Amino acid sequence: METPNDLHDNFKARIDELHSAIMVWLKQLKAQKKMLDDLGTANETENLPLLGKALDTLDTDLLDRAGLAEQAGALAEQARLRLDTLRSDQRQALGRDLKAACAEANRSFRMLTENPPEFMVAPFTVKVDIERMEASLRYSRQELRRMPARATEILSAAQKAAEELSSRQESTEDFFDLLVAAYRAVLGNKGRSFGERVELADVLPQVALLRQGGRFFENPLRESFSSYSKACFLYDLARVRAARLLERDGVRLDLGTATGNSVKKKSRVFFLNGPDGQGQYYLSLRFVPVQR
Repeated sequence: METPNDLHDNFKARIDELHSAIMVWLKQLKAQKKMLDDLGTANETENLPLLGKALDTLDTDLLDRAGLAEQAGALAEQARLRLDTLRSDQRQALGRDLKAACAEANRSFRMLTENPPEFMVAPFTVKVDIERMEASLRYSRQELRRMPARATEILSAAQKAAEELSSRQESTEDFFDLLVAAYRAVLGNKGRSFGERVELADVLPQVALLRQGGRFFENPLRESFSSYSKACFLYDLARVRAARLLERDGVRLDLGTATGNSVKKKSRVFFLNGPDGQGQYYLSLRFVPVQR
């Protein structure tokens, strides 16, 4: 038989149990109220990222238990329709604005794919994450920077990237000579003969090293190292190819395309853009003597 103290304690335990359950319920309902507020804000401001995020937090099971299944289902359907419409509208608006901005800046523009959106803003490509309204500026599939998916932001980023890539360039002739020297260094490291193929991934570090100034070799600290990225290397290769400088001082440059499984090893292959945004993966290079 329960004592008065037992009755007291058991009663208190039931109160606490129900109180805890109600607090959890209220917390969940409060989260759903915030979701509704966010959906309303996103609808009025056409904020696509906020709309998608809010829709992800719609808890139809919770609202079903609250007797609101019909209303929650109708809301989810309308939210998805609104989301699809905004995606389409913002894709079109971005393409239209970017095309106009490129025309004004005298920069070549082309739409490469519609969904997901990808544009050619020569010599770069721009991939857009519509859900986040974020753009990625790339050169030969190497990401250079990210920015909000707005035409002015993208064009500004493209201008800065173009200046950075071209500001530290030697002449195409000097780069050709540098490439030959880097090729010879890789051959020496691997014990190979002139004319044999070596992977571009092995040539890049040698080019970066040969581009360093005397200060670095006097005291090779990080502060005195001049960075040279894969994108810079691809930019220089593209300059040589565009200048049709494939032969110089009795040797000819021969790039080897990547085929089969080698294409899957993205860290070992190098994609060279064409003027139309298309291109080819390359794996290796060699220099061969020119026969006269």
